[in-house]
Formats: sequence, structure tokens, C-alpha cells
Amino acid sequence: MCINRVVGFVLILISSLVGVGSNLGNIIDIPSILIVFGCTIGALLFSGRSITDAFNPLFSRKSLRSGDGEALRRASETWHEAESYFVGSGFVGFLTGCAIIANMEDTAHIRPGMAIAILTVLYGIFFKYLICKPIAIYLGMKSDEAYNVLQDGKVE
Repeated sequence: MCINRVVGFVLILISSLVGVGSNLGNIIDIPSILIVFGCTIGALLFSGRSITDAFNPLFSRKSLRSGDGEALRRASETWHEAESYFVGSGFVGFLTGCAIIANMEDTAHIRPGMAIAILTVLYGIFFKYLICKPIAIYLGMKSDEAYNVLQDGKVE
């Protein structure tokens, strides 16, 4: 199962990079990254979610092996919640970019507003569907397995 996740993640990266081609520099925009990640992490913290609890099961073999269903469930819920925040912050960035463009007097300087408008939506959608959703589903399956093992253990 682990090899499938690694192959899947590498396939996502390779196909994205091949699609971008030599335009990688045009796809990376620091203000857009800050808007999307800053808003998402801020919203998670504001909602009371623990960022470390979301990442711990991914990098700890112990929690996956011990079958801590509750920790896995909380982590899965956090990743599901992050999906919404990534898309929402992408749209906030889109509207921010549009506001920058609308208030621009010199159209020769339109690039910063366009970059923010377009790339924040790209980042939000990318991280929702290709990072958060697969992680949330994986942790949810592990949580279900842990609860099934726990229930099977009580029946016997």
C-alpha cells in the first residue's frame, strides 16, 4: 500500500511539472503562496485544529501501527477541513488580485494582480484535490481499520 502512495505522489509531481514545462518560474508567485497557505493555516488554527496532530500520523509509523483510531480520525477531519480552506483562500486571492487590477492606473503593471488572481485559485484547487483529499481519505481508511480492529477485539 505504501508503494502506491509514493508512486501516486510522484506521478502527481511529474505530471504537474511536465505540464508546466519550462514555465516553472511563472507558476511560482510568493504573494500568492502566502495568501493561500497563510489563510489556510490561519483558518485551521482559528477553528481550533492542531496542525501537528494533522501531520503526526503521516510521519509516525507508531500511530499507524498502533491503530489509534481517534488520532487518525481527528487528522482526517483536519485534512478535510483544510480542503475547504484551500479553495476558499484561493478565491480570496482571486478577488484580491481582481481588486489590484481594478485599481491599477498603469496597465503596464498588470502582472502582479493577474498573478495573484490566477495563481491563488490554481494553488487552492491543486492542494485541495491533489494533496489534502488523498491524505484525508487515506487517514480516514486507516481510522476505519483501527476501529474495526478494536470492535473485532471486543467481540471475541
